[in-house]
Amino acid sequence: MDDFTKTLQATLNQAIKENRTLRICGGDSKNFLTPNASSEAQLISTQAYQGVVSYEPTELVITVKSGTKLTELVGILDDKNQHLSFDPPLFSEESTVGGMIACGISGTSRPWKGLIRDSLLGCKVLNGKAEVMHFGGQVFKNVAGFDLFRPQAGAWGTLGIVLELSLRVNPKPKQTRYFSYQCSQQEAFKLMQKYQQHPHPISGLCWYKGVLQCRLAGFQSAIEYSISQLHELQETPESEIFWQQLARYQLSVMRESSNQGYYKLYTQCSRPLIPEAPVTLIDWGGAIRWYDSRQLPIQQSHLSQYCSHYEKWLSPPSPTGIIYSPMSTAIWQLHQNIRHAFDPHKLFNQHLFQSR
Repeated sequence: MDDFTKTLQATLNQAIKENRTLRICGGDSKNFLTPNASSEAQLISTQAYQGVVSYEPTELVITVKSGTKLTELVGILDDKNQHLSFDPPLFSEESTVGGMIACGISGTSRPWKGLIRDSLLGCKVLNGKAEVMHFGGQVFKNVAGFDLFRPQAGAWGTLGIVLELSLRVNPKPKQTRYFSYQCSQQEAFKLMQKYQQHPHPISGLCWYKGVLQCRLAGFQSAIEYSISQLHELQETPESEIFWQQLARYQLSVMRESSNQGYYKLYTQCSRPLIPEAPVTLIDWGGAIRWYDSRQLPIQQSHLSQYCSHYEKWLSPPSPTGIIYSPMSTAIWQLHQNIRHAFDPHKLFNQHLFQSR
């Protein structure tokens, strides 16, 4: 066992004895998304725990330590002409791989390439009893033991400290090209549904400020065929900047919110837009819609008619972070049970769990 893990174990055992809470942190690039931690919570940083444990390009799998910077991982994969297909958002140059898994936020290609947890093959975790636990493995079809590594994606560190993780990687697309079309939100919404009824090599489909943005990625022949079918679109190479800003959450709707905040709705692509409500941003081909809360004609309690769940993004810096749609009693109890199994002493990121 390495010195970093031993030090963490000693810290956890001491925290258990003193009944203290811990705040797990990587690059701290997502602090604007979360409530402020108590001043009594001890900071546990994984930034010093960096490096590649193993990488087999021919096997399409890489294992890295959680403190490794996401930019470093992307660079390593790029040298082998490979990438993470779920297109993880990069909040800052300090963002870490562990933070990427902890927040569980998939990028712009998620509807076509899958979730973060779909690419997570296994991990090594330090639980709330200061025990090192191994879940999953380093192969895609792994049936050994319980599938307990995927809940780490999106747990925000409430299920333990992720030490190492194994990820499935993919060859980079042969070609990536950018297209756009100026239109209204209703026309964009209809075109998004139309485009996704056919097997076009779409890796991003978004509408923002009156412009429908489309990113095609794949073989040149497939892209050329799609261009011949998608007559409205015009090739705009400069749109790559927009996709970079979207991936880094640098658009104004994400960082410079109104005083009342924005609602981010997750739903089915074909589900109707809220009537008489201007949409600020449509992403994931229609599965994500951002609404200015000041312009919504319905109450928050009625949002469930138009989405499976929602988030309310408040003006940064906000002491409460994101406000999530309420869970049902059964789902909340399930979360409690899982959390208790991993962290019976309630050590980890207590401020995040209470916010739900």
